[in-house]
Amino acid sequence: MAVAAAWRRRGNTDGALEFLHQSVLNRSRSALRHGIAPAPATGYPSGSLPLLAALGRLPARQREVLVLRYYANLSEEQAADTIGISRAAVRRHATLAGSALRTLLDAG
Repeated sequence: MAVAAAWRRRGNTDGALEFLHQSVLNRSRSALRHGIAPAPATGYPSGSLPLLAALGRLPARQREVLVLRYYANLSEEQAADTIGISRAAVRRHATLAGSALRTLLDAG
């Protein structure tokens, strides 16, 4: 696996969590660029499927911010550093994404 090979080249464990977050983000972006569809959702509680579908309809940056902030539990600063945007942009994308999710879930 590419991540394991890159990890071995690093030679130390400093910044391991940040390295993992950045690796996942980069692989996800690469898959999206190459049109690789994620596997269908299975094994999720039935109530989470509408949320996953709504997340899939958000713009990529809004989805990235929500996943990093609320699934990966990163701070605004960590999410901003991971994505390469400002903390204000993280707040703006999170606010827009929250509003869009409410609209999508209410309509669905």
